[in-house]
Amino acid sequence: MEIKLRLKELGIKLLEFAKELDISRPTLDNYIALYEKGENLPSEKYQIIFESLFDDEIETKEEFQDVLDRYHHLIQRDKILGVKDLSVERTDLLSDLIGLITKDIESEDYCKDIYAFINMLVRSYKEVPTYRRFSDYFLYLNGKKDINDIVEEDKAFYGNFYDLMKKDTEDRLVDDSGLFDLFEKRVNEILIKQNEQEEDLTEKVMKEKFDELVRKAIKDKIKQGYDVKDIDPETLFDSIDLSKI
Repeated sequence: MEIKLRLKELGIKLLEFAKELDISRPTLDNYIALYEKGENLPSEKYQIIFESLFDDEIETKEEFQDVLDRYHHLIQRDKILGVKDLSVERTDLLSDLIGLITKDIESEDYCKDIYAFINMLVRSYKEVPTYRRFSDYFLYLNGKKDINDIVEEDKAFYGNFYDLMKKDTEDRLVDDSGLFDLFEKRVNEILIKQNEQEEDLTEKVMKEKFDELVRKAIKDKIKQGYDVKDIDPETLFDSIDLSKI
C-alpha cells in the first residue's frame, strides 16, 4: 500500500497526520518508507499503529479517523505518564498499576504501609535478592510463574517460607522470645545504620548549602567593588542569612 496516496485519498494531510501521531515530518517519512518496504518500524507502538491504520478493512475516512483518534489518545496518555518510549508490554503494565493504585488510594480503607513497602521493594529489589524471592514466592504459589522453574538452591527458601505462612494461617506459630529478640536486635542494627546515613546526608547537604551561601556572599561583595583580599571573613559570616540553610 502506498501510504501517502492512501492519506491523500482520505483527505488527510501529512503534516496533520504527523501531528496526530506526535512525530516529526521526517520521522513520519522514515516510518512510511520502512513500512512500505515491509520492514519493522523502530518503535513497536508505531508498528502496531501503522498496521491498524493501513489495514485493508478500513475503507472510509470516518473509520480511519476513529482508529487514529483512539491511538492519538493513547499517545497523549503515554506522554503524560512518561512512558511513550517504553515497549507496549511495559506501558500496559505500568498503566494497569497506576489505575489500580489510584483506585485503591482514593478508597477510605487504603493501607499506607502497603505503599511504603512497595516503594522500598521497587527501590531495593535489584540489590537485595531476598526481596525478589519473596515476591516470586507468591507468584509461584498463585500459579503466575511455573513452579518447575525454581532452581534447586532456592527450594529451601520456598519450602521454609511456605511452612511459616501455613503455620501463620492456621494459627500454629510458636511464641519464641529468643527469635523475636534476634529480630529486634536486627531492627536496631538497621536503625543505627540508617541514623548514621541520615546524619551523613544532613551534614553533606548543610555543608553544600552553606558553601553556596558563602560563595554568593563573596560574589555580592565583589559586585559592590570589594577585592577578595579586602573581605573580612567575620563580617562576611555575619552577613549570611543562616535561616536559608
